[in-house]
Amino acid sequence: MARKIISFLIAVIVILPMLGGTCQSTYIPDSANSCPADVQRSGAEEAATMVRITSRPMHECSPSVSPNGEFVAFESWEEGDFYLKGGDFDIWVTGVDGAGGFQRVTNSPADDFYPVWFPDGSRLLFTSVRGGFPSIWAQSPSGLGGTQKISWTGTYDYTGDVSPDGSFIVFSRGEQFLPSPIQICKHMFYPTAPWLQTDESVWLPRIYRMDINGSRVTDLGAGFDPKISPDGKKIVYSSFKSGTHDIWIMDIDGKSSTQLTTHSGHEISPCWSPNGKWIAYSRGGQIGPESFTDYRTMEYWNIWIANIETGEHFQKTFSQVARDLAPEWAYTKDGGVYRDYIYFHSDRDDFATTGFDIYRINPDMGIEKYDHPDLQSLGANTVVVKFDAAHQTDFLFDPAAKPRIKVLNTTSIEGWAEEVAEDLRSRGFIVVEVGNAKDEKNLPWTKIYYNEGFRRVAGDIALEIMPGKQYIYPKNIKDSDMIISLGGVKPAPAKK
Repeated sequence: MARKIISFLIAVIVILPMLGGTCQSTYIPDSANSCPADVQRSGAEEAATMVRITSRPMHECSPSVSPNGEFVAFESWEEGDFYLKGGDFDIWVTGVDGAGGFQRVTNSPADDFYPVWFPDGSRLLFTSVRGGFPSIWAQSPSGLGGTQKISWTGTYDYTGDVSPDGSFIVFSRGEQFLPSPIQICKHMFYPTAPWLQTDESVWLPRIYRMDINGSRVTDLGAGFDPKISPDGKKIVYSSFKSGTHDIWIMDIDGKSSTQLTTHSGHEISPCWSPNGKWIAYSRGGQIGPESFTDYRTMEYWNIWIANIETGEHFQKTFSQVARDLAPEWAYTKDGGVYRDYIYFHSDRDDFATTGFDIYRINPDMGIEKYDHPDLQSLGANTVVVKFDAAHQTDFLFDPAAKPRIKVLNTTSIEGWAEEVAEDLRSRGFIVVEVGNAKDEKNLPWTKIYYNEGFRRVAGDIALEIMPGKQYIYPKNIKDSDMIISLGGVKPAPAKK
């Protein structure tokens, strides 16, 4: 009975103020506390551009868009109400518009959260509390192939970002601190009384840089949630070193830093725009230490963006009750072009049933003079994960590498290997063997094995030619360059 009463009270507190809609009057700070050139617009702008991506009965937070603009990764709490029940976060992936189903990436009894894509889309970096304390791990977005532990220091490490060339990461390190679920969703870790800790003491999280192989760990100073600029030269982060959480930018080596926000409240979870000229972040609408100590305090958060060159700040979401957090600014595939959107998670709709959900908005509305242009292509980044034909990527297939391919059938479907081999030959591939597999039987999906140097071609075949679900794996093959082991249910032929 007590749980039902508490759940009802939480629902009433959160839902009733929202019955009037999210297009409410804008919170306007007093002029003495406003950031330079703050610009606030009506909630109509928000309503015109906002799209809800997820609505499952679980908490979904910290969206991260894949390099090819096709998928979004996030952490999902598998129990409905993390204030009252046990449960844990795992990493999931879905389409950027929420279509095509949901793919579980991790399935650990410990919390897995804060996913970040590697630049080539081959892996996801994330934080896991496996072993009893937070550390940094990596996993294929398909959920297969095992996990790799990146940080081995035995300290409390939290995911930050991967460099554009994939050679190093930046991350945050705390001191003996295990976050609660609400702190994970808020991207806002703190000691017992952070407003008393304004220096760079060990109690404040610090940012580190580390080579991807775990070597050369460098302390860059106090801060949390570091994100590397698109050109790899700067890091944006949140820091409490001025007495409130503010957004700062420092050089990649940590030698020089500049404060971007000076609002008297809190600004957290920053990210870069695709062109590196803007920063998106969450700004809190309530000030005071009570917002740290009690998760039931009805503080609210909105998404803002700041122009690094001009110092202008624009408000992009407008609510006095919802918590809009963890923005991710990226180009995503939208019909025949790629458009920039800001993804974030929020408890603005039906919190009692679905909790936090993923949303996206068009950041260019109202600031058309700074508009990010639509693109026809995002380059050569690839993501080898697939849900259905609706998410097949329009990559250019290049058979010039001319791998020698074996097509082997692990199922009892007659003629399947022959049909696939004929299709591959018609596209210019060299098929050296067609038949039934000897070592693998009745695979639940198709596997594509490839020798070193043929990963891109294997990915192109998986995404462009082969319909249905399949995964690619590196393998030392002696008598060919690639093996396609057909498995699962035979799908309809892909269009040429």
